[in-house]
Amino acid sequence: MASHRPLQPPYEAVVGVLAGLALLLAAVALQVAADPSSRDLGRLSDMPTFWGLLGAPLLVGALGWVVGDRRRERELAFQEFQREAEGQFSKVNEREYVTRAVVQNSFDAVFILDDQGNVLDANPMAGRIFGHALDDLVGRPIAAMLPDHDHLDRDAAFERRTAGGERLGLEWRTRALHADGSIFPVDLHISVLPEPGLVVYAIREATTLLEREESRVREALQTQRGRVVLHQRRRGVLLLDVDHQLRDGLEQLLANAEALRDTGRREVAEVLTEGYAILDRLELLWSLTMWERSAGDPTLLEVSVDGLFEHLSDVLVPLARRYGGQLEMSVASGAGAVITDGNQLAGAVRSLCVEALRRTPGKVKVEVVREPGRDVDWLAVFVSGEGGFLGDLDEERLARAFHSSEDVVPQQDVGLALAHRLARRLGGHVGVDAEPGRPLAFLMRVPVDASRTKGARVVHLGASAES
Repeated sequence: MASHRPLQPPYEAVVGVLAGLALLLAAVALQVAADPSSRDLGRLSDMPTFWGLLGAPLLVGALGWVVGDRRRERELAFQEFQREAEGQFSKVNEREYVTRAVVQNSFDAVFILDDQGNVLDANPMAGRIFGHALDDLVGRPIAAMLPDHDHLDRDAAFERRTAGGERLGLEWRTRALHADGSIFPVDLHISVLPEPGLVVYAIREATTLLEREESRVREALQTQRGRVVLHQRRRGVLLLDVDHQLRDGLEQLLANAEALRDTGRREVAEVLTEGYAILDRLELLWSLTMWERSAGDPTLLEVSVDGLFEHLSDVLVPLARRYGGQLEMSVASGAGAVITDGNQLAGAVRSLCVEALRRTPGKVKVEVVREPGRDVDWLAVFVSGEGGFLGDLDEERLARAFHSSEDVVPQQDVGLALAHRLARRLGGHVGVDAEPGRPLAFLMRVPVDASRTKGARVVHLGASAES
């Protein structure tokens, strides 16, 4: 490619001319020193070598010009080559950027492995599909996430293609292991890059996101149903552990299905129907959950009795209808009284009532009563019924549930143990009424601030299966 060259002599020509002049002056000086009479310019010009020396600067300057011109041509050629190389390098960088952007935004999980099968790099979809953080994936053996990897690695075709250096590898339908322990099917494509000695795994889920979420919800629900795990906490309060991720995943599943409702697909309608049924059953497990505050000195909440009862009625009336029970709540005395730490108290009452209504068509009664002869109000919860959850309880069993140090308490004792521990924390107590001729009843009493009581007002909120 031709380039414009500036019209100026190269420095080699200038140096050559100066060197020739210096040589001429040196020759003249030597001649004058040898023959003083040659100082006359006319006699110097008669010297046979004078004109040859006089042409030396021109000759050396011309040679310098040629050498400098060749040097400048080489410099211009190198600069042109450098510009072309930079352009090619820029194009390579652009292609690498585009390629990496495609991999990073791919719907497939992409793993780059070394020759030992360890992950060198992975794209965000790999973390999403397998449930790991990207930093946790780097350095992890791919075999730890593909249970059947050893069989794939021993495949003769895979060995032949690896040895032959073919760029495209094999494809399988295999199993993958999620971070939560679940197994799900995937389509695996292996590409071998012989020059850098790397292997690329491209993995795509064989099931849709909705199908996988539904399967995970079902498995988790089957694990949770029929048992409640109790963890010991400070100050004797129990925490009933129900997996929050289960509910969050189910709600996300239903949200995705709702977004597809208008498509009219039959499977979407089935997902919605089954999903809401699972969520309805999950609400029952959720109602048994009471979280203890982690702060060392929890803030005291001032919740009016009326407000608490209104909240409980919103929660328990539908449950009473659903399970054929009857709910009666009243304020016999102390309307407007203040309940200390009311959220936890409401959680205990809710857990107890839900468990009672779930296991027997009995009656739950919540009221504020005043102990005779004392200026003290109590929040009392009466649960009565025939058989089942309440029929086989006694003081010995209650004491055993209360003093149990095990992490898992029998499910039928959950409500009693929870209420007993909470009542003791708040200064109250739990008792069982088993007088002859009367239905077996369970009573939890917690003191409330009687100084805040203003007058007596009765509030009755009831519901039954027929209402």
